[in-house]
Amino acid sequence: MKDKRKTKAQLSQELTDLRQQMAQLEAAYQRLDAAWHESDERFRHWSEATFEGLAVHEQGQILEANPKLAEIFGYELPEFIGKQVSELIAPESRDQVLTKTLSGTQERYEAVGLRKDGVVFPIEISEKLIPYQAHTAKILVIRDITEQKRAKAAYKQAVIYAHELRSEINERKRAEALRNELEQQFRQVQKMEAIGRLAGGVAHDFNNLLTAIMGYTAMAADTLPPDHAAHPDLEGIQKTAQRAANLTRQLLAFARRQIIEPRILNLNDLILNVEKMLRRLISEDIKLTTLLAPDLASLKADPGQLEQVLLNLVVNARDAMPNGGELIIETANVSLDHDYARRHAEVTPGEYVLLAVSDTGVGMTEEVKSRLFEPFFTTKEVGKGTGLGLATCFGIVKQNGGHIRAYSEVGVGTTFKIYLPQVEGVATPLVRPEPINILAQGTETILLAEDEITVRDLAAQSLRQQGYTVLEAADGLEALELAQSQPKKEIHLLLTDMIMPRLGGANLAEQLRAARPQIKVLFMSGYTDSTIIRYGLPKTGSAFLQKPFSPQRLVQKVREVLDIEEKALEQT
Repeated sequence: MKDKRKTKAQLSQELTDLRQQMAQLEAAYQRLDAAWHESDERFRHWSEATFEGLAVHEQGQILEANPKLAEIFGYELPEFIGKQVSELIAPESRDQVLTKTLSGTQERYEAVGLRKDGVVFPIEISEKLIPYQAHTAKILVIRDITEQKRAKAAYKQAVIYAHELRSEINERKRAEALRNELEQQFRQVQKMEAIGRLAGGVAHDFNNLLTAIMGYTAMAADTLPPDHAAHPDLEGIQKTAQRAANLTRQLLAFARRQIIEPRILNLNDLILNVEKMLRRLISEDIKLTTLLAPDLASLKADPGQLEQVLLNLVVNARDAMPNGGELIIETANVSLDHDYARRHAEVTPGEYVLLAVSDTGVGMTEEVKSRLFEPFFTTKEVGKGTGLGLATCFGIVKQNGGHIRAYSEVGVGTTFKIYLPQVEGVATPLVRPEPINILAQGTETILLAEDEITVRDLAAQSLRQQGYTVLEAADGLEALELAQSQPKKEIHLLLTDMIMPRLGGANLAEQLRAARPQIKVLFMSGYTDSTIIRYGLPKTGSAFLQKPFSPQRLVQKVREVLDIEEKALEQT
């Protein structure tokens, strides 16, 4: 049996080994302690250098914190340690934060912080579980997001402002474009008005000349035997003069200087009345379609003028479709609002009746569209058109309180839209009156006031040939003096031009009626001035004869006015 007791040498060696191990452990501990202190110092530096507040808490009690967190909430660091997290949260966010803090969730969220001085401010909280002193705790990362919120609000405001600024810039651009368009429309209207005044003045003077040409030609023809060789020449003069009269009539329509007889009517009835005639005007390879609104409102206009407008538009559409196509006539009730009126200077907002005439023809360029309603402007070949058709439409529509627009695209077609104001009232049937055969002769006394000598001589001669007594005056003042010089002489009818030097026809009639209440009045003119167009003929008991006129038409109208009872005349 071996002796198990260690020798002294062995024990000494083991003691030496143990001391070496203890020295190694001590060195390792010192290294670990130094590393821990270094790590702790590094963490402290990091926590102090960060812009975010850091805190370690357990069950809501702060165990450690960095100076930044104390600064954020307005505390000194020593008094900060040991506080409850709930003391740092405003009441409105406290339940939310405590729920999340104690639940063990790890997330980032926003809340409302509470400083030591009672000021509330927005914060962002991030939480995470970490090992701490042999167990786990939560580290809070809290950021003051006041500036971030302000920056976001400022950015949002900047975005809103930029959007508003962009909208304002766009609105200014639209306003500028609209202003340019309205200025262009205004210049066009001014140009058309100037052309209209010129055309009206020329037509008025020309009608006086045509009245004399047509009248003397008719009187010459009446004095010659039926088989006289001069009859064909006189007929040629009459036809040519009539064509000239038609041109001046179109000029007067364009210039809005016609006497019109407006009445309440239904546009559908008018279209149906002339539909057969329109179909005869177009070729067989053009399909005519009418789309008439069943509940169309009434309007007030001269039926003859509207027929002329429709006729001109259909003829234009036909000429734009030499190889056939489709022609559509539509009616509708439309409402033109303030926005539409703002974009079209000549339009008043309100309720309108729409007449639209569309074709599938060759269309128009922008250059042609810009001159579309100018008198004598035409794209047709020489001798194929006068260039007065659309100008006439323009004048008629304006005279009846409406407006006309053209829409066209080359190769696609054209649409003309006419808007006429709606009116209250029941439309009267469109029945063409039967011609009345009135005996032209008479023995009454007529006071004739006309400043154009050729027209005055013709009218006086025509009336005297039919048995009338005619008192002639070169203007209104002379006519008034002539009547006053013969107070006892009965004057049955005043036949007067509307526009004369010194005293016009309207004032002459008014002054004569004051002294001779029973006198009847027949006005005549190549056109009428704006007051007559706007308000109608002066007073009651008046009738109108449009120049140019034939001697037969003159004596017929004179007889008609003399024979009409005063009460009936007042209603005309």
